[in-house]
Amino acid sequence: MTTTPQAPPDGPFTTEAEAHQSLLARRPDTDPHLPPAARHDHLLQAVTDAGVTLGAFDARIVAWLTHTWEATTTAVFAGLITRAHHAGKTTTATAHPHHREHRTT
Repeated sequence: MTTTPQAPPDGPFTTEAEAHQSLLARRPDTDPHLPPAARHDHLLQAVTDAGVTLGAFDARIVAWLTHTWEATTTAVFAGLITRAHHAGKTTTATAHPHHREHRTT
């Protein structure tokens, strides 16, 4: 019996099976597939947590993506957004520890 290695919840995903096992692609209960509305909520949460403001067209594409593509594809996009956000925070904090003090926005 072979088992699929467990990827972190937001990736990186090496295989579709890893993305399928992600909580971003699964419900915590017994249903292995998230319905489109839940996929939309997960992707929108990743975007919001990353501090991204969506325009009307952006929001339309997020809705299209989550209602058209399967849960594993949505999980990959949410994972990419989440990892990019964390990488940016880490890079900024280590490269410019006082960066936040000098922001003018």
